[in-house]
Amino acid sequence: MDDWLDEALYRLPAGEVPPDLVGGVLLALRRRRRLQRAARAGPQLAAVLALGAGLALAAGAVPALQPALPVWSWESTLAFLGRAFSSPSAAILGGVNSLAGWIDSLHPRLEWTLLLGLILLSLPALGALRSLLEGNGWERSEL
Repeated sequence: MDDWLDEALYRLPAGEVPPDLVGGVLLALRRRRRLQRAARAGPQLAAVLALGAGLALAAGAVPALQPALPVWSWESTLAFLGRAFSSPSAAILGGVNSLAGWIDSLHPRLEWTLLLGLILLSLPALGALRSLLEGNGWERSEL
């Protein structure tokens, strides 16, 4: 048997159809759909809660990081692009070195709330990625 419906049809008794068969089948289908909706709603609700908690925790820690954030300008971007086109490996090495220096200067300002917030923000993204890779999109509806 390929399908649960084929199995159900195979198990039906031969002869006269009971009068409550249609109602019983519809009730079973409603129950099954309700359980499937509840099974999908649980992880989605957990993802929304993790996203909200992560945003709240990370937003509270951002003011402490303000002094450590690098200043962006067009001149620095154009200078980096010039270095990247002339010597890509040197530009990448310089970028990694400056990133490592920035992380070292940032380390004393990191708070546990920011780290926890970033972890909570990554959970819904990883769940959605897993769902996409498995082919079970959030919007997919099944019988």
